[in-house]
Amino acid sequence: LAAAGEPRPDDFLRFSSAPSGSCDADLAQATWIACRLSFLGDTGVDVARLSEPNWHSKAPSQHCIPATVPGTILTTLVSNGSFPGITDLFADDQLSQVPDIAQTGPEFWTFVYRTTFSYRPSSLHAASPHCTGSFSRAWLQLRGISYRATVFVDGREIAPSDVAGDGAAASAVGMFRRWTFDLGDITQSKSKSAHGIAILVKPPDFPGSAVHGGQGGDHDIARNAAIMQFTAGWDWIRATPDRNTGIWD
Repeated sequence: LAAAGEPRPDDFLRFSSAPSGSCDADLAQATWIACRLSFLGDTGVDVARLSEPNWHSKAPSQHCIPATVPGTILTTLVSNGSFPGITDLFADDQLSQVPDIAQTGPEFWTFVYRTTFSYRPSSLHAASPHCTGSFSRAWLQLRGISYRATVFVDGREIAPSDVAGDGAAASAVGMFRRWTFDLGDITQSKSKSAHGIAILVKPPDFPGSAVHGGQGGDHDIARNAAIMQFTAGWDWIRATPDRNTGIWD
């Protein structure tokens, strides 16, 4: 998140909110969880609710798990032992034993990342001793998501600042684009200290299939916007099962 004035382009999920200077709290160091969207739907919990700071997960551990940020959904699932016997995707044939999105469908790899942050002066000044002044505007910045993301903060959906339109919320789409979300003056929100962030991340619209090998699998993945086409397989390179879905940078 960033201070009044233009956010710096190299920030990744950072908060700074002051009339001058910078007060950064790197949210990559925060505690994140990831909840499978299909499970949330089954329980009647929507994504906006996850972004409320007082939400607490009552889900079984296999549905809401500690998340690796930055990282992909595949990284998070492997780190949590979600695939029995799979501990190192670079060892032996373990990668081939993870179900591919072409077989599972995108719902298996569609997750909501969640964390909280605070704008309390004490916490921000500890991270950035040079920071002075009171808090004003805030921005959330995503440096790398794949492939489609929708952001919610404190129960409300936030549109990317640079998406043209009538003001309606919109998704951030594309693997290599950086996104900025204007959160406004969060000091006026109902929660005066803690805030919640929920980021719904979906796989590519066209994940493609690597069943028959090839360069970029069956080439369907090329129908997306900018994306790593070899994530669907390339020559001897195996496909990445989730097609690099997640907050990857």
